Amino acid sequence: MKERPKNNSKAAEFGLVILIVAISFLLWDTLFVFPIKLFVVFMHEASHALAILISGGSISEISIGFDLGGKIIATGGNDILIASSGYLGSLFFGLLLYYGSELKNIRKYIYFSVAAVLLLILVISLPTLEFITIGLITIAILIVSGLFSKILLVKLIVKSLALVSAIYVLIDLKEDMLSSEFASDASILAGALGVDQIVVSLIWLIISIILIAVTLKYSPSSSKKI
Repeated sequence: MKERPKNNSKAAEFGLVILIVAISFLLWDTLFVFPIKLFVVFMHEASHALAILISGGSISEISIGFDLGGKIIATGGNDILIASSGYLGSLFFGLLLYYGSELKNIRKYIYFSVAAVLLLILVISLPTLEFITIGLITIAILIVSGLFSKILLVKLIVKSLALVSAIYVLIDLKEDMLSSEFASDASILAGALGVDQIVVSLIWLIISIILIAVTLKYSPSSSKKI
């Protein structure tokens, strides 16, 4: 009986995050959601940059326009890892921030750690002014969130941003699956593996859905056993 108020509070919090995420996607093409879209695109491109650097490549240019178009010019690195990293990175950082927000004692350190990784990417790559601007804003959001991590509103904002970032992978995959007009991550990965683009997209779609579902199911805010 004593656990019921706490469980109800967690359920309400979970429901509010889902509502915020749903509203974000309903208003996706409006100016209201534009800052969220910048956050999502930056995490995607930063993940590509991280994969390039980890696999031994070098970046000669990385950019994001305020039209939400991203571009990376690099040499070396593992093509399969780099092509996969946009999906994998968005999922990893998104779900890490989402689940980490429930870890009361260490969530601020998770926010700071992600901010540090993103700052490192800014320092060792050759970003455009737009990329630096968007990156510094994203990093500032994470640092401020860490400093005020005990405030419920801050926690809800981070969880909502994180979940939008993870779920947007599904939208990105759907667009990559149906489009042949540009060199998408799926098409590059398909070429590197020698398989059809639709097959690659479907595999990543299944992986993404499973990872998101598992994270939501076992997150303390959505679990029945708190």
